[in-house]
Formats: sequence, C-alpha cells, structure tokens
Amino acid sequence: MKFRLSKKGKRVGLALVLAWLLVAGIASFLPAWSQTTYTAEFYPVDDAYVDADSPDANYGAENILIVGSVGSERIYLKFNLSDFTLPVERIVSIKLKIYVITANSPSINRYVYYVENDTWSEEAITWNSQPGYDTSSQVYFYNLEAGNYKTIDITSLVISKISENDKILSLAIIGQSSDYEVQLASKEYAEADKWPRLLIEYEPYTETQTETITETVTVTETTTETITETVIATTTVTDVITETQTTTVTQTDVIYTTETAYTTETSTITETITDVITETATTTVTETHTEWANETVTVTTTITPTVTETVEGNATLVEQSVDYQALADMLMPIVLIVGVIGTLLGLLLQSTNFRRGD
Repeated sequence: MKFRLSKKGKRVGLALVLAWLLVAGIASFLPAWSQTTYTAEFYPVDDAYVDADSPDANYGAENILIVGSVGSERIYLKFNLSDFTLPVERIVSIKLKIYVITANSPSINRYVYYVENDTWSEEAITWNSQPGYDTSSQVYFYNLEAGNYKTIDITSLVISKISENDKILSLAIIGQSSDYEVQLASKEYAEADKWPRLLIEYEPYTETQTETITETVTVTETTTETITETVIATTTVTDVITETQTTTVTQTDVIYTTETAYTTETSTITETITDVITETATTTVTETHTEWANETVTVTTTITPTVTETVEGNATLVEQSVDYQALADMLMPIVLIVGVIGTLLGLLLQSTNFRRGD
C-alpha cells in the first residue's frame, strides 16, 4: 500500500523544519555566558589545627578543626588539584565550604590566607613548625552559625596562585585578636558530607565547530497511483484443490393477461466462494415475472447445479455435472399443476359461454 501524506500534514512538517532551523540559527549567536557550567569537588589531602598553648603538639588526627584568636588556634588545609586538567582560564569561581560545629560570637570576622609553602603534612605540623602565610591578601568571612555550612568565595585569593605545573593549594584560617573559638568539622569527622571541601566551578572545554546544515524540502503531489503486485507461487509435490460451487435459482412467475402487458424481472444473485485450498461458491438467482391477465399463475422453480473441480498433483482435472433428472423431477409437479389449472379455466370459460348462448 502506498502512503500519501495529506496537504495539511505536509504543511505541518514544513513548519517544524523551518522552526528548527530558526532555533538553531538563534542558538549560534547566543553569548558565551549561556553555556552550562560544572562544579568539581575536592576534599583536603591534609587538614589540622595548631595551638599556641601547646606549641609542639600535633592535632592532625582530630575530627575537629579549631580557630580562635590570631595568637591562639589556627587551621591549615591542603588540596591537591592535579586531577583538574582544564586550563585555569576555564575556572569561573573557587569556593571553600566548611561545616560549623560550634561558634562563639559568630559575627566576629575570620580570615582565609594563601599559604606559599605546601610541604607541611597533617601528621607533623605544630605551632612551632607551621608554614608562613601571605599577609598581603586575605578573604574574610563571618556570620557563622552552629550546625550550618558556610561557603566562602576565595576566587580572587587563589586564582592567580594556581598554575598548570603546580596545583597544590594550601590555605590558613585565622581569627581576630579577640579570643572567640569556632570549631569546624575535619576530614576525620564521622559524617563525610560535613568534611571541608573546595568547589571549583568551571566551563567545559569544547572545541568550536561550525556545522552547516542544508535541508531541502520538496513537496510533490501526484494524482497517478501505481500499484505493483508481486505474486510468489510455491508448488509442493502434491496439490489437491477441491472447488464446490452451489447455484440456487429461485424463479417466481406471476402472469396476468390483459390488453396491456408488461413484464417485471427481479434477479437476486448471491455468490459464496470459500477458497482455503477448498472453494465453495453458492449462487442464488431469484426472478420475478409479472404479466397481467385474467388468470393468475405462480410458478416457483429451484435449480441447484453442482460443479466439482479436483486437481491432483501437477495435473488438472475438471468435472462438471448437472443433475437433469432431479431438474425434471422438480419441474414435473409444476407442469401438472399448470395443466390442471388451465383445464379448469377452459371448462369455466365454456360453461360461461354456454349460459350466454341460452
């Protein structure tokens, strides 16, 4: 079967193609800021705090990090960013995320500094061995609330410090002169979602490609349909085809004789053919003849011929038979009835003429 798209369907399809081309054209002119950005998370490889009151003590294995005043406790964090393979130019922002366990006087400022020396380790760092930090630049933060996260944007502090060859980033968190202690979760804390982390938002590195798409829409309407039928016949060693055809003819004649005569014929033919290697055909013919006369004669004739075709193997044998004896037997009573009726009508007419002669 050949599928033909309606005119309305063709118009809708053409409109969709044009709309797609329009959207693609507009998208090619969108500014760079419309691109999707991604965020990479980095947990510290080392974290510890140092205490001026215990200058030779190491607290690298503690599950908390403590920051107090500038002369008491300090926090050190180290991140390894070597897995970040994209150019630094692709970085959108760098943020430090920490979880606050306890906080006294949360409105007091705390500061994040860049640490130049990254050779320290959490197993060995103490107050006496702590590395120095860059006091020329800092990022401060405040409003620390116990039981909440705090995210600090340190992009301006460290973006110029990261290079392709050196992606080890060390930070120090130091308080003010006032002695207000804040406790943060370390990477040894029982709940991993509360560990310190560095969040780097970046643009994916993509190669610029120019792609030209040309689409041609051709709408052709043809009023000529071509239907090709392919018949594949497979013949087996033995073919048996039996065809049975039954024809039923019903004829009703009503005859009226007058000076004006006309004939009405009604024929009804019903054919039923069943072919599943066996074919059965049934034909019913009904004829009605009407003639006007002084006599009324109704004749009903039923003829049922039977045709049987049998095919054996590759040969074809056709047998046709008509049961004329059965036909004669069926017509004989009708002929006798017509003869009797004619005789009675003749006697009736003679009797009537005889009376008129009297």
